[in-house]
Amino acid sequence: MASLAELKEGVMVKVRYEVKNNQNIATAVQIMEAPGGGRK
Repeated sequence: MASLAELKEGVMVKVRYEVKNNQNIATAVQIMEAPGGGRK
C-alpha cells in the first residue's frame, strides 16, 4: 500500500474499493510503476 507522502498529482494509482453502508470505501491504494521502472 502507498503512504500519503507518495501520493502526488499526476501519479498513476490503482485503488481497491469495498461497498459499506452504500458508499465506496477505499481499502487499498497502490502506486503503479511508470515504464522503465521509475515513478512519475
